[in-house]
Amino acid sequence: MANAQGWPDGLTVLVGVSLASIVVEVAAAVAPATIPSLSLWPLSNLIHWGIGPRPAAAKSNSGKTKMGKGADENAGDDDASWGPFSAEGFAKMHKGDLFYVVLGGLVFYLTWPSASEAAVLPPALETLFTAPSAWVARQFAPGPVTVDLSAAGGWVFVVFLRNFLIEGSVYELWHQVLFGALASPEVESRRMSKTSPYDGPRSRVWAERAASVAGMAVSSLYEVLIIHLWATERIAACPTDDREFVSATLPLFFEGCQMTSVPTLSTPIQLGWFVLAFPLVIQLRGIHFFFVHRGMHPWWSRDGGLHDGDLGATLYRHVHSFHHKSHNPGPWSSLSMHPVEHLGYMSLMLLPLALPMHPLHLLLIKYHADISALGGHDSHRFPGANDVGHYLHHSKFEVNYGFSFPNYLDRIFGTYRSQ
Repeated sequence: MANAQGWPDGLTVLVGVSLASIVVEVAAAVAPATIPSLSLWPLSNLIHWGIGPRPAAAKSNSGKTKMGKGADENAGDDDASWGPFSAEGFAKMHKGDLFYVVLGGLVFYLTWPSASEAAVLPPALETLFTAPSAWVARQFAPGPVTVDLSAAGGWVFVVFLRNFLIEGSVYELWHQVLFGALASPEVESRRMSKTSPYDGPRSRVWAERAASVAGMAVSSLYEVLIIHLWATERIAACPTDDREFVSATLPLFFEGCQMTSVPTLSTPIQLGWFVLAFPLVIQLRGIHFFFVHRGMHPWWSRDGGLHDGDLGATLYRHVHSFHHKSHNPGPWSSLSMHPVEHLGYMSLMLLPLALPMHPLHLLLIKYHADISALGGHDSHRFPGANDVGHYLHHSKFEVNYGFSFPNYLDRIFGTYRSQ
């Protein structure tokens, strides 16, 4: 039995994989020496913190928790920290991707709109997308689509609602575990700063919540745009034959198409690309994030500006400095950005314009961009993500612009600091 997307019993398989993964995580927390963890971060950290053994916090001579290289899993000088240049580094980088793949798969099978629904936009979004859609239409040949106008717009509401519910719930849960009502003294002892960023009358938590929800809305807009372009065939469906698939996408490899179903062994080239695209989009996200982020910091000096060619200094003063108001970050700091920065940070979601992609790949990009940012801003060792690298970026400003792992771009450009 196959569903509308062409994956036999897909929902059953995904639910089964999800439940099995959670069982393995629980078992790994109980018996870590004998059962491997699947690292469904952040879910696995909650499970391991709840019932697993506690790692010891680094202590200074005064007995207070200190931040140092020995306590930082990501800050070591081992070869794996350079990224995907070894089997160990590749595995370390992608060990948490299963969380986002499973989440995206469940979203796809439970809430993905049909082509006839997605071909129609609410009037306001139709107006908003007129200019970019007109440009895209000149690049891709649109096909005729029959739509039911009575269904206009309802699917857009579903996309926004499920993203707000999923991501808002994860953010708020993580906030409550680390800083709120669920935070224990043991958790607080693993905080990287001596004080909570949310204590006192100057707390920015509600401002951060509002800005992060706005960021979720921007990524939802990108998602709606790509779904609509797929549904109206402005981004055409990929050929089902392997030879046609290669001939259609190989020239410069910059012509996107929608993989409308999960490939099978009968089309090995498409199946290989389908599998390869999952780690590839995460690698591309790391590169994209580094250069977008680095471009919004001063290129020459903080006093620079457009008059001397320092676009980065201008962007920092007027755009990125909003994010750096959270100099002692927490979970809700993750997407607390200026709207212009939201547009740049989320822009990798336009990748389907250039490469053959299945909706699962798009959802992986979206949820990885929106949720994995928590790891760089939770400011805690275990059960947090122990991301000292990005915590240092918020305190020192001009170091560690990319992912804390892999950090090869910061090392290449001389901006890597471990402490």
